[in-house]
Amino acid sequence: MKITHIITGLGDGGAEHTLYKICKHDNKNEHIVISFKGKEKYYFLLKKLGIEVYFLNASYFSINKFFFLIKLLKSIKPDIVQTWLVHADLVGSVAAKLAGIKNIIWNVRYSKIQFGQAKLLTILIIKMLVKISYILPVLILYCSKQAQSIYEDKGYDKKKSKFIPNGYDSSILKIDKQLEIIFKKKIQIKKHLPLIGNVARFDPQKDHFNLLKALSIIKSKKIDFLCILVGTNINKSMRLAKEVERLNLSNCVKLFGPSENISEVMNGLDLHIMSSSYGEGFPNVVAEGMSCGTPSVVTDVGDAAFIVGNTGWIVPPKDPIQLANSIQKAINEIGTSKWNERCKNAQLRIMNEFSLIKMLNSYNCEWSKVYKDDHEKFTVVTKDVDMEDKISIILPTRNNEKTIFYSIKSILNQSYKNLELIIVNDFSIDKTKEVIKSFNDNRIIYLENEQKMGITYSIMRGIKKASGDYIARMDGDDISTPERLKIQLSYLKQNPHIDLVASNIILFSNNEVIGSSDLKLYNSNNINFYIRTVGLPHPTWLTNAKFFQNFKYDPEVKVAQDQDLLLRANNSCQFGLLKDSLVYVRISDKINVRYKLKQVYNLLLARMNYLNKTRLFFYYPLILMSFVRSSFSYIFRLKKFDHEITTQSNSAYQNLLYKIIKIDKKD
Repeated sequence: MKITHIITGLGDGGAEHTLYKICKHDNKNEHIVISFKGKEKYYFLLKKLGIEVYFLNASYFSINKFFFLIKLLKSIKPDIVQTWLVHADLVGSVAAKLAGIKNIIWNVRYSKIQFGQAKLLTILIIKMLVKISYILPVLILYCSKQAQSIYEDKGYDKKKSKFIPNGYDSSILKIDKQLEIIFKKKIQIKKHLPLIGNVARFDPQKDHFNLLKALSIIKSKKIDFLCILVGTNINKSMRLAKEVERLNLSNCVKLFGPSENISEVMNGLDLHIMSSSYGEGFPNVVAEGMSCGTPSVVTDVGDAAFIVGNTGWIVPPKDPIQLANSIQKAINEIGTSKWNERCKNAQLRIMNEFSLIKMLNSYNCEWSKVYKDDHEKFTVVTKDVDMEDKISIILPTRNNEKTIFYSIKSILNQSYKNLELIIVNDFSIDKTKEVIKSFNDNRIIYLENEQKMGITYSIMRGIKKASGDYIARMDGDDISTPERLKIQLSYLKQNPHIDLVASNIILFSNNEVIGSSDLKLYNSNNINFYIRTVGLPHPTWLTNAKFFQNFKYDPEVKVAQDQDLLLRANNSCQFGLLKDSLVYVRISDKINVRYKLKQVYNLLLARMNYLNKTRLFFYYPLILMSFVRSSFSYIFRLKKFDHEITTQSNSAYQNLLYKIIKIDKKD
């Protein structure tokens, strides 16, 4: 699978580190990363792994960067988009949806959602995401049980929730006595002096001042220790330095900047302290310490207590007295057999419950489910179907003498044989009739209009004549693949709730394949439903005959009659779209601008009728803008194809087309 990750930034943080580990160790999938910010720490580390990384250097309200993101996602064509952190959940998932990507997963790793803790903009975004959670993502992943509870209480869609804790690499994060010796030499600690530490950036949520108060209480009891604070901006904070001095802790507290070697730090510490007062999700630093055999004293914030289990101490946040008491208990236990047992249990808990392999397997399991559900929904596994159901294929034609031979043969050569081909000749003035009459097959029913009536009338006449249980569409210049009817009928049999199924198409000209479509089927909750055509190509339809008893073509609609019918049936029926490309659609070398403008205009009228009936008047500006844009594109020849195309399977489609034509020429 191709998985694109969209993240707010790639600086030093837990989410960024977890993303890095996934990209580094998951060899089952192709990973691509998009960052809203610039070239930060993990940008360079990911590039070293050979991961494709894009950075947008985007600021708030960067509309041009937003449209660039949509364009980028369209070019990448991922199977899944996974967003990280709230800003990416909003912007990334909306961009992905507009790029036509259905498989969107949110990865929630942020638990500061109260005023005074989070920024106002972040809180507003989360309120928006509550509503969007029911529409955009197919899955919402949480790395923290507490975060899951908080967000679900706020209104996130509970049905989409899944808890996947972080995982840790025990080949790197392990007990290493050599690293312990190296680290303690670096900080020049006296032998046998207990070394405790806190590894966190300087930030209000980390509550270093609460820790310092607790250390002051311990010192007042004449207990010897050395505490090191390690993290971004720790050694640069004048406030922190002044507080250390004010509490008379200068001899027993040292301030260090961030470390690139967390394993060395955690092996060097005897005891790790997490003093956060809020905002933690699944604090990596606690698990990293335990993986190195270092027990923790933690405040009961986020999933810290869940991680520690019974291997450490849990205290309330913002309570320096209880924090001091627990640190004192731990210091008194260091060096005893009970302590050694505690260190081993801490490491074993991480290895058993929070291993890297377990995390990767969980992610792959969820990705596979999402991909499988989508694949099964839109792709049919061909099974043998009995021939008891008759299919009527309606083929209207006018002046197709050069192309209709292959159209007819592609239907007669279908692997599904129980069919009738109803050809309606709309008063052709070339040799179309002669080509049709050259076939000697009793499955062909030939009808001829006495004057030119148009495609809508011809289709309606064919449907009226049909005797099949199912009705399919076909045009006189297109070619069906040999398995088309069998695949589509199998799909309808397996999905009885679907009223009409269509497929993607292969575009070709002069017997050369140009590419295949990559259509998306949008529902009326999606903005694309109102600005794009309903992605069900008319010549690929197969439906139960009852569908046309309930919904009929409008004889007054001469062009885009399929879109008019689909919009009228939309609220009462369910449609299916196969990823398989089952029909070769011939593309003319020249664009008939007048015909295209008629299509666009009729589509506008059909959409307006739909909006009037559903009373969704606020979509009027959108459909008008779409009308102007499409008209402009055709008038100035800016648009060659009606669909986005991919060329990935051109070789296979070309070989199949050649095989079909070659077989025909031998007949």
